Amino acid sequence: MELKQSIITQQFTVEFVRALPQFSIPQAVSAAIQLADSLELSRFEDFGALVGMVNGLQLRPADEWEAFGYEPTEQAVPVRLEVP
Repeated sequence: MELKQSIITQQFTVEFVRALPQFSIPQAVSAAIQLADSLELSRFEDFGALVGMVNGLQLRPADEWEAFGYEPTEQAVPVRLEVP
């Protein structure tokens, strides 16, 4: 992983953990790592854009999304919250 991508991934991980206090730190870090590649973090031009995106994310159990009437798209990334 190149240096710039590594820094963006680290920033994303920290902000993700801060934005989701309902999860333990290991769970939030695990989820951030799982999501980092699929979100194409390099497309965010500055830190503010990255923080804005993170604050808009909603991580919920699949059955909760289904209760709201949402169905996953083909691009949806399943996130496992188990901590090894």
